[in-house]
Amino acid sequence: MRELGAGRTEVRQSPANGNARESEGAMMRVLSLAWVGTRTTEYAATLAFFTDVLGLGVHSLETDFAVLEVPDGATVEVFGPASPYNAHLTHPVAGFLVADLEEAVAELQAAGVEIVLDPQDGGTRSWVHFRAPDGFVYELVEDRSA
Repeated sequence: MRELGAGRTEVRQSPANGNARESEGAMMRVLSLAWVGTRTTEYAATLAFFTDVLGLGVHSLETDFAVLEVPDGATVEVFGPASPYNAHLTHPVAGFLVADLEEAVAELQAAGVEIVLDPQDGGTRSWVHFRAPDGFVYELVEDRSA
């Protein structure tokens, strides 16, 4: 990436994989979008929208918490106001699949990125929440089920 002036930047595409990269630095490779989570005060209406309008399948339901399935294997989690899970989320969050979470976390830390939620282990999946320069929280996830 290089500054072009007047607040504009140029991002070069890597011909090998198409991911935007600077010529030095980051080695992390995002494989896909794997997870989206959202906290809402309108839990029932949001859940109904995702299932009835968008057609997402229900994987599991708890009080004020739902895990929904996307056909490609990604998941959508909806957190209602009483859900104790991910209480630090205040906006929709995207989770990016990476091949090696431990290495990815080391790269985030080396870049001075704030880790909001330390790496968590959920059986076949592990994840970490971090704050990007825009001030929002995002997630990196490793899926070991394959």
